[in-house]
Amino acid sequence: MARLLPKYALGAMIAAFALPAVAEPIAIAMRNAGITNDDYKLMTDASASLYEADTVVVGAETLWSNTETGAFGTVEIAEFDGTCVTMTHLVQVKKTGKNSQLNTRRCKADDGRWLITPIE
Repeated sequence: MARLLPKYALGAMIAAFALPAVAEPIAIAMRNAGITNDDYKLMTDASASLYEADTVVVGAETLWSNTETGAFGTVEIAEFDGTCVTMTHLVQVKKTGKNSQLNTRRCKADDGRWLITPIE
């Protein structure tokens, strides 16, 4: 199964590698929303279950939750053009009481990996 991000912390990844410019806004949005690295991993794993399915369906959604932090949310496929998928993430962070919406886009590379890409 392809993963958007490796299992280790997003912050360490940003510090260790030169990521595309799109990674910084995602990291800033996560920090501002109070989303932890573990929350983000659960959210991206839930996302992958939708876009890595045999058939990608616009409007399909799934739930995720983190019992450790109390954060939870939904991921919905907003658009799909055959190679790129745009998703809407609705997240509630118990610790901060914040409700947030994050939009992400991933496109399938020639090698089969789904990579973060800018939303146009």
